[in-house]
Amino acid sequence: MDPSIAKGVGLLSASAIRSLKAACSFSEVEPEERVVLMSPSLPLITVHVTSGLRGHGAMDFGIHQNILEHCSPFFKALLTADSAPSLIKNEDEPVVPQSPKVNAVICLEADPAAFKLYTEWVYSGHLVSETIRIQDTRLDALGQAYLLGEKLLDCEFKNAVVDAILNQIIVEGRVDLTLPNLIFDKPCHTSPLRKLLVDLHVWYGHKDWLKRDTSEAPISARFTADLPAALLDRHGHDQARRDQVPVISTCKYHEHPNGLLCPKNRKPRHPRQLLTSL
Repeated sequence: MDPSIAKGVGLLSASAIRSLKAACSFSEVEPEERVVLMSPSLPLITVHVTSGLRGHGAMDFGIHQNILEHCSPFFKALLTADSAPSLIKNEDEPVVPQSPKVNAVICLEADPAAFKLYTEWVYSGHLVSETIRIQDTRLDALGQAYLLGEKLLDCEFKNAVVDAILNQIIVEGRVDLTLPNLIFDKPCHTSPLRKLLVDLHVWYGHKDWLKRDTSEAPISARFTADLPAALLDRHGHDQARRDQVPVISTCKYHEHPNGLLCPKNRKPRHPRQLLTSL
């Protein structure tokens, strides 16, 4: 077995793992005493989630409407339409108003396991380990969670997933080589996770990571287009800068809609956080 690759995963060298550990620190969500969290309030919204494969694995989730609107601009747009909907047949269909006493039902095409992770996250502030177990679940599960965050326009969730992906890569010492196909074959072209995957290959990868058996899916064409551009950019610098591995910090791959970078020694922001007193 080649020491750089095994069963669809790229193995990181010991020096690469040390470098990543030194650059990345992960803290649990521990709200300070003066942080105010939104309290759940009725009504509950039923979200019917299906992967789109003939309803395979469909699941229903009940989430408080005020929590959905607070965390996800996608849900807020659906639930605060002009007619204040009580029933939504489909995320792409017109709203059908019903009795105000009837809770909304939203049919969402997404990965049910990823939405379960999202449901637990909006209430607890944690990506619950029981939902994604490092020892028996590969990184594509977190990749599906990131794609869900893009659909729901929830930057905080996407940032939390990026942290979890980097943490899992460090803990396992490997990169799932199927992850680029999952992320790069989607329409979003500016995803920070795309940049992270390219940087990991450029600065810590091995040439054999790009090899595929005939039984494996080919590498995403979009990924293989971005990769040489990043390699040329690296080698376009002077020798001293070229040989200096950049710091792969989590903030570099976060989204900052307010324009403010993550503070030093940052603790993750709870998804239901409202404000912090002075």
